[in-house]
Amino acid sequence: MEDEYPYVFVDGVWHKRSWGGSVENVSILVAIGINREGHREVIGVTEGMKEDRASWEQFFRVFCQIEVDAFST
Repeated sequence: MEDEYPYVFVDGVWHKRSWGGSVENVSILVAIGINREGHREVIGVTEGMKEDRASWEQFFRVFCQIEVDAFST
């Protein structure tokens, strides 16, 4: 990421998804950053089957790894 985000909000939202003829609920995990100018930006999003601890841990693990990789290149 190029900007700094003094505030980051995370939330999970539920949507219905049609897949292979069946409809199922799916959780979308989202991180929204507020930059120094006060603008909101989606800085992370992933699909999960649940909004539970394991899903959030995976979300943050991948999110943090992307940041480390961005700074190391």
